[in-house]
Amino acid sequence: MRGEGAVKKAEMKVYKELLLAMRARLRGQVNHMADAALGKNGAEATGDLSKMPIHMADLGTENFEQEFTLGLVENEEETLRKIEASLERIEDGTYGDCEECGAKIPKARLEAVPYAALCVHCACIVRHNRKKATGRSLPLALLTAWIQAKLTALAQRGITARY
Repeated sequence: MRGEGAVKKAEMKVYKELLLAMRARLRGQVNHMADAALGKNGAEATGDLSKMPIHMADLGTENFEQEFTLGLVENEEETLRKIEASLERIEDGTYGDCEECGAKIPKARLEAVPYAALCVHCACIVRHNRKKATGRSLPLALLTAWIQAKLTALAQRGITARY
């Protein structure tokens, strides 16, 4: 049974249109940034087509800008992968369900991040695991909330957990 946070069929169409628009915009941005980073050398980019040598500092700046732009492209491509996965979940009828615990992702989260695949609690856990190498531990309140979310998801499925 779907909870109050469940995405209704009519809302799916709105989310799908939003995701398709985001995908089109990001694809254009990724193509433009990749062309800018890889398509021109420093002289072509600045319009200086003379054969005069380029100063070493200019080359360093150009390399930094190229690496920075390629990093942005990589981040946007990751977002595109998440958008594609969300579109697939819409087709499968699982959009709005947390991929980790099965709980319903709140509409407020989907409105803020339409390609979210995890509920807030599970997203926090994933973020924590990525930062685990820093030595910071997970706050007890967050861990408790995560456990409660897991137990709630199990209860929604009719499973009683004992610990």
